[in-house]
Amino acid sequence: MWRALYLPVAAFVERLSRLVGLLQRGRIAIYLIYSFVTLIVVLLVVKR
Repeated sequence: MWRALYLPVAAFVERLSRLVGLLQRGRIAIYLIYSFVTLIVVLLVVKR
């Protein structure tokens, strides 16, 4: 039961943390672009 419940969740969290780690290693300009694009997408979704 432990393997069926814990391991898939742990694998997902590990993949997600690696992706976030890649974003954090970048330059500040790229990080700001990601933030700006995310903000625009959220505003467009909320506006509809």
